[in-house]
Amino acid sequence: MTYKLIPIVFLLTLLFSCGTKSPEIAKLKAKEEVLDLYQELNSLKIDYEKEKIENEALKKDVKNLNSKVDQKTYSFSTDTEPETIASEAKATRKALNKAEKNNRKLAKSNKKIEKIQRKIDKTQSEIDELNKKIKFIDNKKVEEITK
Repeated sequence: MTYKLIPIVFLLTLLFSCGTKSPEIAKLKAKEEVLDLYQELNSLKIDYEKEKIENEALKKDVKNLNSKVDQKTYSFSTDTEPETIASEAKATRKALNKAEKNNRKLAKSNKKIEKIQRKIDKTQSEIDELNKKIKFIDNKKVEEITK
């Protein structure tokens, strides 16, 4: 009879001891999450800076291409020979297509920058929440000690 009772008591003790979490364990887990979030935040900031550099280069290219396209479209004349007009129209069309393609790339880059910024803000707010949680656990622990 006592042989059956000992394992049951042992299992109940183990179950109750595992069921409760000490504030210190919760604090350490929260700190671990904060460190993971800081790592994610740093990688997002690196991606943000890379995309910003690429965006600036795209802005310069788009500005140059747009000015060239404007010059080509304004200087386009219809009072010359048909072959010349056709070749000018073809060159103008190519320039317009290239400018349009680069403008789309720039718009895509701008959207990517905004998306990364939203992720950075979200991650930072999660870090702030976890830091508040850690401070709350510390304050709770101090209150328990002073009682």
